[in-house]
Amino acid sequence: MSAVKIRIAQSECYADEVATMNRNVRLPPEYRKALSRSGSIATLSPMLDDRGVLRVDGRIAAADYVKRYEVPDNLASPDHQLATELIPSKISMPWFRTTPFVRPFTFSGIDYFGPYLVKVGCSAVKRWVAIFTCLTVRAIHLQAVHSLTTDSCKKAVRRFVARRGAPKEVYTDNGTNFVGASRELEQELRDINRALGSTFTDIDTLWRFNPPSAPHMGGCVR
Repeated sequence: MSAVKIRIAQSECYADEVATMNRNVRLPPEYRKALSRSGSIATLSPMLDDRGVLRVDGRIAAADYVKRYEVPDNLASPDHQLATELIPSKISMPWFRTTPFVRPFTFSGIDYFGPYLVKVGCSAVKRWVAIFTCLTVRAIHLQAVHSLTTDSCKKAVRRFVARRGAPKEVYTDNGTNFVGASRELEQELRDINRALGSTFTDIDTLWRFNPPSAPHMGGCVR
């Protein structure tokens, strides 16, 4: 389907939005009019490309190795062509979500879930699970955690590092157990590196904390 046909179809379906955006292109930023919030595509942050076709940015725009796949017009259905021209918009993925050619868990997110009641002897005790997520390929690694203390978090991270290798960057929220673990692990990992040689050589993990109430900063919110 040609760009002309697409523009005609979009002008019919989204007449007000297309007219507003065409006017905005010719105006300085301070005089541009916002799209009506009652419109069906206002929340998708639409834009006009250099051919005047209505588009929205995808979440993987930061991936410089991703190339647009073009299907020949004589092979693609009209629905396919329209889908490639108008894709639902979301917040762009952080760069570490689309970094190619790195081992799993190079960029990791950590969170807890639970508690679960576990039988120990004749009593039931609470246990949590630390979930380590590879932010690039979305693989997961689970570690049992005995408590919500810094020491338990530190031990879980050490078991994770022993199995998966040291991540380059770790993203967590501002939980006190994570903040404490970060300070202690900074020295702990240096000691491990010296003690265990090549297994933990050149550990230089950067621990990043997401702002409060902003889990999307880790790039995992769809």
